[in-house]
This record gives sequence, structure tokens and C-alpha cells, in this order.
Amino acid sequence: MRCKFFFQSVLPSRRLKKKKRDNMPSVNFSPIHVCLTPIMNTSTLLTEIVYRTSRSGGAGGQNVNKVETKVEVRLDVNASAALSDEEKALILEKLANKISAEGFLSVTNQTERSQLANKGKAEKKLVALMKKAITLPKKRKRTRVPAAVNARRIEGKKRRSEVKEGRRKLL
Repeated sequence: MRCKFFFQSVLPSRRLKKKKRDNMPSVNFSPIHVCLTPIMNTSTLLTEIVYRTSRSGGAGGQNVNKVETKVEVRLDVNASAALSDEEKALILEKLANKISAEGFLSVTNQTERSQLANKGKAEKKLVALMKKAITLPKKRKRTRVPAAVNARRIEGKKRRSEVKEGRRKLL
């Protein structure tokens, strides 16, 4: 992955007492490590694609029986020069069910009546699928539960307890 070092200004902590905060410098610079999401070279990728056509099913009259409009787009992931090693590893891991035993990632399209339109859609579909596979999700930031939410939950429990207590038999 491509990683860079940036410098982030770090303000003094709010937890410090007023006296200690006054003695500290107002802005402190510390290096932080930021990993950028990998970006593949789509123009090179489109030159590496292998196309296969076949007759499409569905509606279309005589056109269906005569013209090969269904397009299958195939890409050899391991031999691709457009992808870095990290990107290849991510694609092989996340798209394992769409990759054949020979290592070809395959996508088909047959929605349109023309081969050219299906070819364009299949290319876009393949690129979008690969971009989604190599994009790393953001890490979730843990947040505290607001005090009002806790109070509302406890109040609801008290009300429920009172209702159940009211159902008891008196001695």
C-alpha cells in the first residue's frame, strides 16, 4: 500500500489543569502515519482485458438467433501490470468466487441489444467491481453513549419495574 507521513498539529490535552496548560507551547507538531487507498491504472487495465462474445438469451426476435451480443470480459489478475501486488492480493481474496481456476476474473453483460453497448457496460462493471474490492473500509470510531440516552433507558426500566410490581398479589 502507498503510505505517507504527514505532520498533524496536536493541541494540548483538555484534561490538563489550567496552570500546566499555560506552560506548554500552544501548538505541537507530531508525525502521523496515513495509509492511502490503492489506486489501479484503469487505462492500462482496459488494454489487458480479453473479450469473448456469444449469443444472448431473452427477448429480441430474430436478432437473438443471429447476432452475438452477450459479452464476457476476462482479466488475468496475476499477470496484470496495471495492479500492484497489494491490489492483486486484495482482489484475489475478495473476489475469489468470481475468479476461475486459471486466475481469470470474469464479468458478463447481456442487457443491451448491441454488442458495443454490452462491451462498454461489461468494462465499467469490471472496473467498478475491482475498485470496490481494493477500497479499504474506514475504521469505526468508538463513541460514548450520551448521558441522556442512558437516563432514558434507565427511566424506561423503572417504569417497567413499577408496572410489574403493580401486578403482585398483596399480602
